[in-house]
Amino acid sequence: LLDQGLDAAKQFIARFLIQAEEMHEQGLDRDAKSMLQELAQGFLQVTPLYRLVDSRGPDHAKEFTIEVVLGERVYGTGVGRSKQIAEQEAARASLEVLQDEVSRQDHAALIALRGQVK
Repeated sequence: LLDQGLDAAKQFIARFLIQAEEMHEQGLDRDAKSMLQELAQGFLQVTPLYRLVDSRGPDHAKEFTIEVVLGERVYGTGVGRSKQIAEQEAARASLEVLQDEVSRQDHAALIALRGQVK
């Protein structure tokens, strides 16, 4: 990129900054752990617990398995080359399950509300 000149580098950086700003405005820059914590506390009134389930492999190539516990239930599991990556993967998996539960409850509440309105 630098061999294409300063103007090309400036254009690349400008495009990157615009994309980053758009992602921030849409909330896409938030990590899965933060999003899970907000949803879990708002919906279940619990804070996610990240539990190390397994670590295997030699020190230079460890692989960690983490599960997310909300209340008494395991919501998701993640695997990664670091604990942080495994936690993010577990949070991502848990978000899918929890969002599905929230969606089903919202749908049931909407149906019940429609029944009361008629």
